[in-house]
Amino acid sequence: MKRALLSVTAVVCVLLLSALLGYYLLRDEQTNRAEILADISETGTVRFIDVEGGFFGIIGDDGKHYDPINLDEEFQINLLRVRFQANICENQDSFHMWGILVEIVEIEKLD
Repeated sequence: MKRALLSVTAVVCVLLLSALLGYYLLRDEQTNRAEILADISETGTVRFIDVEGGFFGIIGDDGKHYDPINLDEEFQINLLRVRFQANICENQDSFHMWGILVEIVEIEKLD
């Protein structure tokens, strides 16, 4: 009887440890993926886009179009050169359908 109980306990412990290990490995993979996709550090030019009533976007020096959801008024100047850091808004949609929807984390004017 003790041997059977010991065997069942060992099997339960192995299953529990396997489940915990799988959880932590999956969580780390998802966290690393989010960090890679979310961080943008770029320079570019603010542009007024005359579509859907007009809005300001940023054309990065990498050629990509960025559609910021929180561009401060002081940076809403056509042809203004900026350096910015942003997070991609993966679970949000934009009716502009113009570029990558981002939330500005930090932005500064360039000379």
